[in-house]
Amino acid sequence: MDSQDEGLAVEKFKGGVRWVTCAEGSPITQHGTPALASIRKLSPKDHVFQNYDAIIDIDGGAWEDLTDPQRKALIDHELTHVTIAVDKAGETRRFKNGRMNWSMRPDDWSITGFAEV
Repeated sequence: MDSQDEGLAVEKFKGGVRWVTCAEGSPITQHGTPALASIRKLSPKDHVFQNYDAIIDIDGGAWEDLTDPQRKALIDHELTHVTIAVDKAGETRRFKNGRMNWSMRPDDWSITGFAEV
C-alpha cells in the first residue's frame, strides 16, 4: 500500500463499482476515446442515496479478457485519481457533516494518436 492508498484508507473512502456493457463498441469513453474504466466523484446529494464517494464504471466485456494483474492495475489506476481535497491553506476540506471531501486528479500523462498514422 503506498502513501496515497494509506491516506484513503485512514479517511474511509468508499468507492462503488458498476459493470457496464453494450452490444457494440466500448460502453465507456474518456474524451471520446474508448476506455476500460472511468471513475467519477458523487455529489453530496448522490452520496446520501448511494453511500459511496465515487463510482468506478468498468467495461464488463473487456474485464473478462483481462488477467488478474491487469484487473488490479486497472482498479489501482482508477483509485489513484482520488485525492483528499484541500483548501488554499492546505487544510483538508470537509462537508458540513464532517465527512471528508475528495477531489479527482487527472492522469499524469496520456498518449493519443490516429489509427492511420
